[in-house]
Amino acid sequence: MEDLLPIMVCVVLPVAIVAIVFGARIFSENRRAQVLMKAIETSPDIDFEKLAVSLGTPRKTPCQMQSGRLLRGCAFSLVGLTFILWGVLSSAPLTLVEFYFLPGGICLSIGISYLIVFYINRQKEI
Repeated sequence: MEDLLPIMVCVVLPVAIVAIVFGARIFSENRRAQVLMKAIETSPDIDFEKLAVSLGTPRKTPCQMQSGRLLRGCAFSLVGLTFILWGVLSSAPLTLVEFYFLPGGICLSIGISYLIVFYINRQKEI
């Protein structure tokens, strides 16, 4: 029974997340196709190319992309710093402290890379 939890977290949870994401994407594409088919059936004088473009996947504006990078950069950096500080300040054995430094360093480096990309792209826009 104790071995069941790691299997659920490492195998079933990622598979479920991927299935949910792909299912939502397929559902939205099918819904767009149904709307196009209904528009074709109801009125033949509609410009279908403009309708297909308007029903296409929405694109993010550059401002939205920049704010997303800033948000992800701050979040990853904060999580990384929290892990590292937790590892430094905890009174756990050395092997457990090393466990906190690895994800902390990874998250901190990902966060710093997002922040670097944000600041470089912001300077290009100015």
